[in-house]
Amino acid sequence: MVSEMRINNLVDLQNLEARIRQKIKEHELDDFLGTLMRSRAQFNPFAIAGMTLFGIRFALPPIKRYAAIKHIPAEEFNLIAHWVTEYLLADPTAFESPVESIYHGSALIPVILRHVGNQFPFNETFWGQGGRSIYLFKEIPRTLQLKNNKFDLNSAFSKLYEVSLDDFISISYVAFSAANANRNKGQVGFTGGYFQKARDQGMIIPDDETIGAIMDKIAADQWQMKDIYEAFKQNDRNYAAYDFNPLFVYPIVRPWRKSSFTSPDEDRFVAPIPEMILTRLSSGVHEDLAHNFKSGFPKYFGHVFEKYVGEVLRHCVNPSSIISEEEIRRTYSDKRGKAPDWVILEGDTAILVECKAVGYQRKALAMGDATTIDQTIDKIAEGLVQMHEFKAACLRKEPGLERFHACTEYKLLLITYEPVYLSNSKDLRGVLEVKVSDELRPQGLSTSSWVIWSIDEIEKLQPHLNAGVSIQSAIDQYNPSEFNELLRQLHAQTGCTFKDSFLALKEQEIYHSLGVTRPHPV
Repeated sequence: MVSEMRINNLVDLQNLEARIRQKIKEHELDDFLGTLMRSRAQFNPFAIAGMTLFGIRFALPPIKRYAAIKHIPAEEFNLIAHWVTEYLLADPTAFESPVESIYHGSALIPVILRHVGNQFPFNETFWGQGGRSIYLFKEIPRTLQLKNNKFDLNSAFSKLYEVSLDDFISISYVAFSAANANRNKGQVGFTGGYFQKARDQGMIIPDDETIGAIMDKIAADQWQMKDIYEAFKQNDRNYAAYDFNPLFVYPIVRPWRKSSFTSPDEDRFVAPIPEMILTRLSSGVHEDLAHNFKSGFPKYFGHVFEKYVGEVLRHCVNPSSIISEEEIRRTYSDKRGKAPDWVILEGDTAILVECKAVGYQRKALAMGDATTIDQTIDKIAEGLVQMHEFKAACLRKEPGLERFHACTEYKLLLITYEPVYLSNSKDLRGVLEVKVSDELRPQGLSTSSWVIWSIDEIEKLQPHLNAGVSIQSAIDQYNPSEFNELLRQLHAQTGCTFKDSFLALKEQEIYHSLGVTRPHPV
């Protein structure tokens, strides 16, 4: 029998947390995580991440390293899972004395944003995140030449991680492969001895010291996880359901504390959501660099991201149909007006593409904070204004823009680095409409329709676009709430899957560097 508990106020929420703590503290962490991993097919990633965090907070530190996991009875464990889910879905606006957060007159936007931001980031796939990391943090920086920006990404990465980017990517992939293979076999986790096994199978991986240094960046024990949780949890406990989950920093859990006497074979790892290891490679590295090099990295990364979007586009459409801002500036200087980062010409249609290396800050996702949401929305509005102004200049047939004078239709596409949840929704689009209109009205301009894609979305569309689907068609069919359905329809049309992605080819380079020919070493 599932025990229901209605949460009407902060006291109810705290009482529910006490219930959860009382149940979980009867078990040791390795048993709790082991039971979760064996029963994970019953839960979505959001619930798995939440259960992991509660286990880290409240389970007893394991005393001995038993060979076998003691499983928690299903009825008891399912009750804990039910309570944790109730807790994670508790929003303060539903309390008896609600904590209201309003964004531009809407109480709904903050609530939905909190729920979406608390759940969606855990629904990760392995789709190209390693390939993206190679482009963003290795290949593009190697060739990028900027006159007024001397940021050295390689030096910054080495200073922060104390290992090379190549080793960090390769060992993260080996760890992901180990966790994924064991998940598919129904096993709980993997040991540090897996790396020696990989060597014995002919894989080319760094020495144990380097592996240890890398694993210490992506794996942590219960005490380290608790420290991260305590450092970043919500000060206002009305928002306790939206506490930061340390799996974003350490996607791998060490059930037992590591010591200088721990041998590789004894070092045990559990990856509750293996795909988050690859997320750590892309958005995780980006967040680390942005946090530790605030003065130089964000602006530098904006240029890197713009170049990466161009790389994706070149694998979507005929490269000869793509025009860069750099090319536009040869005949249309920045003193004359704004220009998008990229333009794709398809017949008499010009698709204007603006890149913004933005996403919501943690405070926006956790608390629906209006000021913090605006910081992201303002940057998006700025990009939309730029495209509107350029479109107007083309329609006026300004000198220097002759190649666009024959265009009769314009589509505006803004691409963000991270998902900007709800940006295509009616409510938030209304906020953007006002912001963009306020900027355009003094110029006598009005707004036209636009679409906002995250880089993840265009990466998933890329194999279908490369197979002949028109990017105009993809824009016209796009509905953020039905994106997966669009992908299914395109798959039925083209037959393409991830293996046809340009990122799949790039990830093959990772395995080739490891001396592996098959996609996922086991």
